[in-house]
Amino acid sequence: RKYEGWPLLMRQLKAMLWKKYLCATRERLVLLVQIAVPLLLIIASLTASKQGGTFPKFPALVLDREHIFDGKQVIFGASPAMRKSGAMLSNFTLSYGADEVLDVGASGEAGLDDFAMNTWYDGAYRYDSLHLESYDPLDFVANGTLSVNFTNLHALPTALNAFTSAVAKGSVGREIQTTNYPLPVLAQEAIVKAYQFVFKFIFVCCLTMAVASLSASFSMFIVQERANKSKQVQMVSGVHKGVFWLSHFMWDMVVYCIPASIIILCFQLYHQPEFSGDNLLPVIVIFFAYGCASLPGVYVLQFMFEESFKAFLRLWTVCFLSGYIFFLVDWIFGLISFLSRTCRLIHKIDSWVFPIISPQFNVAFAMYNLQLNQNDPLDPLAVPKNPFRLDITGWPI
Repeated sequence: RKYEGWPLLMRQLKAMLWKKYLCATRERLVLLVQIAVPLLLIIASLTASKQGGTFPKFPALVLDREHIFDGKQVIFGASPAMRKSGAMLSNFTLSYGADEVLDVGASGEAGLDDFAMNTWYDGAYRYDSLHLESYDPLDFVANGTLSVNFTNLHALPTALNAFTSAVAKGSVGREIQTTNYPLPVLAQEAIVKAYQFVFKFIFVCCLTMAVASLSASFSMFIVQERANKSKQVQMVSGVHKGVFWLSHFMWDMVVYCIPASIIILCFQLYHQPEFSGDNLLPVIVIFFAYGCASLPGVYVLQFMFEESFKAFLRLWTVCFLSGYIFFLVDWIFGLISFLSRTCRLIHKIDSWVFPIISPQFNVAFAMYNLQLNQNDPLDPLAVPKNPFRLDITGWPI
């Protein structure tokens, strides 16, 4: 029986899809790359994003010379009256710690300052100095002048604690130990906002790598078919070019939906509010639209390669860099657009050009907008908007 027209094309399409299935069962490495690599990247991004919700707690800090001053000695001087009272001066230095005191023989504050200035460039880094004016352990009285280097944030309390601890040890035989327990960092503090932005960018980076790997992997089989002349044999046998490419697209979309569905499932397992609930449908639409947009682009670019694995690596690189770098450029110029009309013009142009030439940019931009819509570090009290708004996922889709 002779087939013509649509019946012939449908039989060719059925045969081509069956061929794709048989080839996929043989080329298990390709299937593994298409599923495992994006999944590992997305798990890494979700793990990093999970840590971005809370700022790590600072540990307790013991304010002593060993921890804060790295065991460096204090530059020590004393008043003329204390120099004459040798027993009192010796009692204080022993209570302070003989190995922790660098007695430069200064008699008066001027001599201590002279020593500090004259040894400024000798390479011996010092954090503090102490000028002892008077000391009487029996009356629990001590007067002194402390000077500290404020490049060390805890220098002043540490130097003061060392001084008072020496007085207490010389008077009652007991030391004073001071520990700094930092207060919890509030959500509205600038460091927390910066911390959350860092993890949002890490997530966008890993997600862009995942979707770039996923789309680039579909070039391997097509390049392999063209390199071993299998495609030429099919064309000579009468396979319609439209059927050839349609079968590739239909099969690749089916295979693409497997890792894409697993990625969306991971969003739910990690309890990401940015990508679940009301935001789940936009995420599904974004991933489906990305598959429809990225696969034809890969089909066009694969003609530049003759080796399947080289095509995968090069196209992965191109897809990732085009998506993430374009995203960074758009974000930066959007951030500084208020500075000049040139910045506003560049941002206006790239916001129209980048979505057209890079599907990866659209995924990165849409997922980043979903994160900000659900949890904006700059506006913690903001109410989430409709995720399908044009300024969130509408234009990227």
